[in-house]
Amino acid sequence: MRNSSCSQRYKEHLVTPCDHNVETRRTVVQQDIRQSFVFVLPQTGTVFHLAVIAREDGFNTISNGYVMKPNGICEAITNCNLDLILFMDAKELPTDYIIRFETECDSYQLECHIDSVHQFLLEKEGREVEVLQRFTVFTLNGTHGRGTNELTFRNCCTTLSSSSQTELLPPSVVVTPVPSSACQSMLTLSLSDPFCCLVHLTGGKGSQLARLQTLATKRFTVPAGFCVTTCALDQHVKANDQLALALGDLQSAWQQTEHTANIGRLHQRVEECFLQSQMQSQLRETICADYVQLLPPNSLVAVRSSAVGEDSEDSSAAGQMATYLNVNGIASVLEHVLKCWASLYTYQAVQYRRQHGQPVMCGMAVVVQLMVPSGKSGVLFTADPITGNPKSILINATYGLGENVVSGQVTPDTVELEKKSDQSMCIKAVTLCSTAADSATKQTEGKAYGCLTYDEVMILANIGQEIESLFGSAVDIEWAEEGGRFYVLQARPVTTLCTETDDELLHELDTALATDKEWLTTCNIGEMMPGALTPLSQSVFAQAIEEALQNIHVSWGLLPSSATPTMKNLGVYSGCCFINLHTMSNTYENNVLISSKKVNELGLCGKVLDDLTWEMIKEHNGQASLWRRMNNGLKVIQYLWSGRHRLDELESLLLTFDLERKSSATEMYTTISESLSFYYYAWDTHMLFSAKSGMWSSTLVSVLCRNVDDLTTDMSSDMSLLLSACSGVVSADVPSALERLADIIVCENGVESCRAFVNCNPEEALNWLHSTDCSAANLCFQQFLDKHGHRCLREAEFAVKPWGADPSKLMPPLQTLVQHRIDAQSHDIHVSCGSSVQSCGNGLLDSRLSVGAVEEGIHWTETQKLENQDDEFDQIFAKLKIKLSWMKRKFIKWMLPKCREAVRQREKGKSLAVKMSDHFRQAYLHLGKLLVAEEYLPGDDLIFFLTHYEISQLLAGSNSLVTKAIRRKKLYPSQMDARYPVFNIGTPQPVSSRKAEATTGSLHMQGMPVSQGTVEGRARVVLDVKDAVNIQAGEILITQCTDVGWSPYFTLIGGLVTELGGLLSHGAVVAREYGVPCVASVTEATVAIRTGDVVRLNGSRGTLTRISGTDM
Repeated sequence: MRNSSCSQRYKEHLVTPCDHNVETRRTVVQQDIRQSFVFVLPQTGTVFHLAVIAREDGFNTISNGYVMKPNGICEAITNCNLDLILFMDAKELPTDYIIRFETECDSYQLECHIDSVHQFLLEKEGREVEVLQRFTVFTLNGTHGRGTNELTFRNCCTTLSSSSQTELLPPSVVVTPVPSSACQSMLTLSLSDPFCCLVHLTGGKGSQLARLQTLATKRFTVPAGFCVTTCALDQHVKANDQLALALGDLQSAWQQTEHTANIGRLHQRVEECFLQSQMQSQLRETICADYVQLLPPNSLVAVRSSAVGEDSEDSSAAGQMATYLNVNGIASVLEHVLKCWASLYTYQAVQYRRQHGQPVMCGMAVVVQLMVPSGKSGVLFTADPITGNPKSILINATYGLGENVVSGQVTPDTVELEKKSDQSMCIKAVTLCSTAADSATKQTEGKAYGCLTYDEVMILANIGQEIESLFGSAVDIEWAEEGGRFYVLQARPVTTLCTETDDELLHELDTALATDKEWLTTCNIGEMMPGALTPLSQSVFAQAIEEALQNIHVSWGLLPSSATPTMKNLGVYSGCCFINLHTMSNTYENNVLISSKKVNELGLCGKVLDDLTWEMIKEHNGQASLWRRMNNGLKVIQYLWSGRHRLDELESLLLTFDLERKSSATEMYTTISESLSFYYYAWDTHMLFSAKSGMWSSTLVSVLCRNVDDLTTDMSSDMSLLLSACSGVVSADVPSALERLADIIVCENGVESCRAFVNCNPEEALNWLHSTDCSAANLCFQQFLDKHGHRCLREAEFAVKPWGADPSKLMPPLQTLVQHRIDAQSHDIHVSCGSSVQSCGNGLLDSRLSVGAVEEGIHWTETQKLENQDDEFDQIFAKLKIKLSWMKRKFIKWMLPKCREAVRQREKGKSLAVKMSDHFRQAYLHLGKLLVAEEYLPGDDLIFFLTHYEISQLLAGSNSLVTKAIRRKKLYPSQMDARYPVFNIGTPQPVSSRKAEATTGSLHMQGMPVSQGTVEGRARVVLDVKDAVNIQAGEILITQCTDVGWSPYFTLIGGLVTELGGLLSHGAVVAREYGVPCVASVTEATVAIRTGDVVRLNGSRGTLTRISGTDM
């Protein structure tokens, strides 16, 4: 590092353009010097890119670049004093110099020191291009960092010297394309025939053996043989009607999204048809002729399957199809050719192909090759197949046939060699396991290397490098040795080198952070989307939310008109969503005059984050001028009154919206892609009203408090009281609608019949509800699904079926509601019914009161609302803990209806966005079925484990994505099980499974009061909504967070405690609607409290107190 004391020495290198004449400048341009810098300040996450390029006119240079702030905002570099004349002579380049440059907002001084230099040469059009990659340490305006400096001298007239030229690889075999009509006549091909290199004719194994024939040298030989081509198989199938019919049935079965139960019988039928079929005389005669002409008399041969797609870089298909050794005689060869063809359609072979994106029906050739009576044999890898280390060569060797090594029947000797930078090799390690009758054969003149001598080890290593050069990648080679001669029996790419680890798959789609100091939280987004997103939802839903948040920042003047394509507001790590608090803090008073850090944090996180300091926020987002902050404040006020028509437009759009179902996967994908703007519009509309709701709430908080230091529990309690009469929230209709349905079921069927309904499993209960005995209940249920069928737990996730697609999800809560009505009747509690079935919410509230005691709070219902709004406000104001002036009361009376309406609009906007999402979920499912039918995917649900873009790659032929999707699906449960801290600094790290410790005595916990009232009762800790069926009437539900999927249980519970959330979270809104006391943001509540503990919940003070525990 160089400090400011070096400035005088740096100044010696500062040269302005006027210091040099025109001829000197022309020399610079003739050399075409280009220089670029990329450097980063790791402390702040700011990235700089600066480039200077000589212009063709010979007199000027062009400088350009940008500064990217950690929040993603880019500023163009407008001026730079870097002069390329300093770098005319590549042999005497300055190592220390100063660059000054400017953006529209800032000026920078960069003091550079070259730390190390890497030089390499490229060739273009016969001219040498010299590139110097120089690593730098620097000081930028007093802050240290690191970067790279690349200098390019492109127009040098010298050509590459012989010493700098890379050794040319062996030329690839070039084969003239063969007309399809000619291919049909090629029933067999010799391995030495150039056409044998065509994969579609001779499969993976056969084509590679043919390529090896072209490379065969004095070091090794490829045993003689020939291929029965894929054309022979095609003709054989066409000539056997029963075989063709059996294959057609098998293909149809695999094209179904759910395989039939008799698919194993179909495979057996195909195998029997192959073995019982007769070869045409022409094919039989052709195989006989090649067998006689190309192979020695009475020789033993190997008959090997060689499928198209086998032994490729994407899939090896090792062991999936048949190989037969020591086959003797032409009759036996013909028999084993049929067996190889039959092995193409075994269940395991087809399953393997489908899992690698290959079709059921594929071509297969059969290799007939001379057996080598080897004394030694084995396998050679030109890179470590486990670690992928390209510097390692592994040789497995044993006595006898190499098939014993490949099949794992014997443990071979292992010799590991290391490749050095000078292309030489040395033996690194030896493991001896083999045995031989004559142990003397294991000794060499110098040292023993198992069954190989030192010279044999080095010959094999050189053979491996030659074949690796031919294939252009690391290879797996089967070899044999006999009489001092090496034979290559097979070679294929090592398929494990580019395979991602599980950890890489879990994090390949993670959002990048600018620094390791950024704060991330699960607050708000953890309620909206708990658990992990599938890759498809991450690529569509998460991107839609990010774009919507950036649009809000653009509207407030915080971003330029074109938002950044990177994820800055929303972070996704191992599929789980987080909000970036550093980027969201761009909306605080450092950029918006009327905003407040503490108020915004309270609304988003339920608490004020004192550890997230102003210094950290300003370092990340900067500080706007007073005029800019005032202007942004005016834009925020304007934003409050904007977009009123958006909900009506979206609702009208959804009345007729439909994604046309296409008959081909490509057309369906195109339709979805072209319609995604509607999806983005829907979620942008929801985020618009969500932001407005938060802004109205923040404004109300600001009016209640004299200053930000008054953000106390009393303020939160008063806010919950003011918002308690917010009726008409669409998500709050779910519990009351299910209550009405439960009433009808009980009244229509009687207690005994209802007991049978309660004791059914969900599928049986659904069938019972659809029966003719429940006509009124069935009608009511259909009306519920018409209105709310697009909703469910984790409703924005494409892979989750909503209630409308899987109504059985609603049966457990409905059965619980019916059970409580049965219990109520047994205690002579009247449940009203009739033509207009009344909600039994009051009845359930009575039963709740019998378990706990609601001591205070105003619970507004439709019948309890005061006709005179002024009287309503006066009663609310009388309950407030904060005393208000006359002026504030008047202002709140004007503002409160707008706050309540904003909450209604937010919930309606979310319902409409989810409904739009359901349209796309169904479209993606249809696309998945088409991908299965067209043999791109083995299962339609795998579409959820590909990103939207990856689906287009799959349609373009990227079959390796199928394996990736299958692996992602297997890892997904672990992503769903992962739990993260509420607040994370840097990359989020999951925490270990939390278990409640055995505790005794009383316990007092503080949270945010969000719904008035006090209740005492039995605690029910539920971490998964699936366990909510155990909730008993009047229990106090304690969970991490709630969304609409929890709504059916709100009429049962006596109180609600959540670890996440705030005044406007889903649980708070619905709890206030039903008069359920609720406290949010109670840290570790699900750990400290156990099911069965008796607790007191004070929704007015935001406290949770354990009175007695299960172990007390």
